[in-house]
Amino acid sequence: MYISAHSAEAILSDFRPLKLQTDALSFLNLLLDDILANIISSSRSILTDRLKTGLLKTIPTTIGKDALLEAEMELRAYWQRPNAVKPSSAQLSASEYSFSLPSMIEVRGLL
Repeated sequence: MYISAHSAEAILSDFRPLKLQTDALSFLNLLLDDILANIISSSRSILTDRLKTGLLKTIPTTIGKDALLEAEMELRAYWQRPNAVKPSSAQLSASEYSFSLPSMIEVRGLL
């Protein structure tokens, strides 16, 4: 699940008191999962630069550009955390050549 019921209610309550039905929340999470699968498939890699390109191919609009900017800000904030685990360059180059979409789909299911 990308968006929990609690998070959805917190976001929606900024506008007016509203609860999102379970089916609607499930549909929203399925939509986000499908978008992620399209980005990964288009990228053919999980390297950051490739994912950027895949995102802009999948969503070539202002929304895609805004999403990319937000993701870059979140990633920078993550790397600045004292306990952030940074992959080695050997791990990064190996992942580029051994990319497998079915294995990435399995990883998505674990997130």
